[in-house]
Amino acid sequence: MGGNSLLLSTGELIYYTTLFGTLGVMALYDKAHSYIPTSFLSFFLLLTGGVYGVRVFEDPSIINFLSPFFVALPFLFLWLITKGKGLGFGDVILFFGVGMFFGTLQGLAVLIVSVWGGALVGLYIKYGRGDAVGKKHVAIPFVPFIALAFLVVLFTGIDALSIALLFS
Repeated sequence: MGGNSLLLSTGELIYYTTLFGTLGVMALYDKAHSYIPTSFLSFFLLLTGGVYGVRVFEDPSIINFLSPFFVALPFLFLWLITKGKGLGFGDVILFFGVGMFFGTLQGLAVLIVSVWGGALVGLYIKYGRGDAVGKKHVAIPFVPFIALAFLVVLFTGIDALSIALLFS
């Protein structure tokens, strides 16, 4: 019995190390190049797809099945409206994976926290630093905020409802 739990723990350690490493590499790559290669996104979807498969198998409800679509949909609309200038399609795919991993409520919490983080840094860059004042456009990579929000939601367990309750 102890050998099985050690094997399971080792497998989880390898899984989460790979998942966090992939998120970190994507964040750094986005910061340096302003896009995410398809190979990184594919690997992230493969990693999150396993968790998604288990969750849907355990609870085959429509909300569980559609969770990746619900989480990615706001960014798909933004991508369509801005014709890809407001954000890249890689961010849409990344949020699809976030929805696969967390489900709808926690996936939306990642969305909320990442947008808030990006907005705060954007405001600081625009108004708090002297070197960016007066510039019309400063591109801010978004994947680092998604990765950080992913970790915040994972380790705190917050979801969109708990965030909404903060404002009620």
